[in-house]
Order: sequence, then structure tokens, then C-alpha cells
Amino acid sequence: MIRNIDMIARYVARLQDKPNRPAAILSPEDCATMARVLDEIERLPQMTPAIEREHVLKERLRLVIGNSENKNINHPYRFPDPFPERARAIYNRFDAMNWGERPQQAGPPSPSTNHPIFGDSAIMRGILIKADSKRKSYFIRDDYPKRDSNILGDNGLLVGDWWPFQICALRDGAHGSLMSGIAGTMDTYAFSIVISGKYADLDIDRGDVILYSDSKAKENTNARRPNVSGSTEAMRRSHRLGKPLRVLRSAGLDSKWAPAVGLRYDGLYTITDVETKHNTLGGAYYRFRLEREEGQRPIDRYRPNMDEKCDYDLIERGY
Repeated sequence: MIRNIDMIARYVARLQDKPNRPAAILSPEDCATMARVLDEIERLPQMTPAIEREHVLKERLRLVIGNSENKNINHPYRFPDPFPERARAIYNRFDAMNWGERPQQAGPPSPSTNHPIFGDSAIMRGILIKADSKRKSYFIRDDYPKRDSNILGDNGLLVGDWWPFQICALRDGAHGSLMSGIAGTMDTYAFSIVISGKYADLDIDRGDVILYSDSKAKENTNARRPNVSGSTEAMRRSHRLGKPLRVLRSAGLDSKWAPAVGLRYDGLYTITDVETKHNTLGGAYYRFRLEREEGQRPIDRYRPNMDEKCDYDLIERGY
């Protein structure tokens, strides 16, 4: 399945060679195949050097990304939206894991235990920096005791707990995905979601009530059937079984309930309804109604506090 990327890429190149035809016009079948390819890669639980070499993942993901960030540059492959964006997210996720290779630090191997930002009791505890000439990324130390995220309920968290980055929420068992908004499996449930600005035109945040769109909401073109991913099926299963899930809000969310920076845990919500909506392409998608469970502390809109905001600004300095 993963090798289909090469096949579709060659097809895109042939289209661009044909006169009087726009570049990268993929048939509905090709779009469906491309979506399945990316779904398969996204479902990989972890990356190893052997997997990357077997499927040549770096090269194939770069084919899909193409020159999406600079469309003025001529490139033989230029895929239509949302494929470059999805491929970029997958690439960044595995690149943050160093593609399964043990990272080599450009500076000290780890910060001092009493570092004000990266120390053992600071906001970036257990996080190391991978830096090169182009970008900086963060990863969790191999020896750091990461908490399991696949636990129902609060998982030891308190309403108002705050993290500077999603990887820190992953470290503390708040949300089990480095990139995705839904964490869970189709065989269990959805354990947590992150509300961000990715689906700002589809999601609605009213504080105690959230309307949250499925993970393929923008890209599906089938008017009759939503494109159900594993994470969406996890949400549907949580709804059928009445299982609560953790809700984290991100600073990217255009909502008065969003934190100023980073991510904040706002308590347990239950999915009370699922409706089928249609996107701007005419494609069907699921939208979930989540209601905050009673008896919890109110949403703490004062987190992050001033000290946490100052610490957040210092992260860029590293250690």
C-alpha cells in the first residue's frame, strides 16, 4: 500500500505534462487510494530504521509534500490539498522521533537536574532538544518514566493542568498522540482529544458543550459516507459505550476558553450525540457533541498563569 505513493506521484507528473490540463488532477479513486496510504502510515505506532528503509518513507513523504510551502517553484509532483499538509504532519511526527534512530545531541546530552525550564521539576522535565541548522525539535528521554495515556478518566490529572507543548502532555499521560487531535484506538475508546484551530470552520466551542469534527472532516468528498479513520471509530465507540474522555484545549483555538499559550486540561466530557454534516466539498463527516461532566472544578481560564507564561518564553533559549 505504501508504495502506491510512487505510482500516484508518477501519475501526477504525467498529468502535468499534458497540455490544457491543470496540474495534479487526481480521480476520486486516486484520492481515495492516497487517503488510505496516508491513513496506513499514520497508524504506525512507532518508527524504526528498518521500517523507514523498507518503505523509503522519508523520500515518499517528500514526494507528497513537494513544494507545498512555495508553489512558485517548479516541481514534478504537486499533490492537491489536503495531502501535502497531512504528509508534512506525518513527516514532522517521525522526524521528531529521529525516525527511530537514537538522537545525537549537538550540545550537552541533557540539562542539569535543577535547570529552571528543563530540570526535573520544571515544565520541560524529561524533554531533550534535537537541533540542527534548519530546525529544532523535542523528544522524551528514553529513561524518563512516561505515564500511560490509554487510561480512562482523569489519569491523575487535575482540571487546569497546563503544558507548553503536546509532547509534554504525552509525557504526563494526558494525551497519547504527538500530533493527532484524537488519542485512542478503534478496539478500545477515545481516551482524550485536543481542541485546536485546525477545524475552526467546523468545530464549535461553548465551554461546557463542544461540537467536534472527525479527523477526516475536511478532505472527504463522498456525500453519502464519512471517511472513518481509526480515531473517528474510537470516538464512535466511546459514544456507544458512554465512556468519558479527557479534553485539552490548545492556544491555536479561536475561543475565549482557549489558553494563551500551550495546552490545558479542562476536565472530562461525554459524547452525547453524533450527527452527519457536510464539508465545503460536499463530503460527509461526523460531528460529535461533547458535554462536560458535572461535579468537576470549573474550567480554569487563568492557566497558564503569569509565571508559566514567562517560563514558556524561556523555552526557546534551551539549556
